[in-house]
Amino acid sequence: MSHRKKFKKAKQLLSSTNESIQNIAAVTGFDTSQYFSLVFKKMTGVSPSTYRKTHLYTKD
Repeated sequence: MSHRKKFKKAKQLLSSTNESIQNIAAVTGFDTSQYFSLVFKKMTGVSPSTYRKTHLYTKD
């Protein structure tokens, strides 16, 4: 799965579920939630938790 597809799925899960960031990292194929968070922030400019706070239950 490409990084683009991983992050599309991660964004969808962050904005539509209360699934833990650790579980979202695992589901999207990252070895650790720390690495997922690092790469997510590099790709989007915000951490997964900040993304969730601003996008939870919105259609993005």
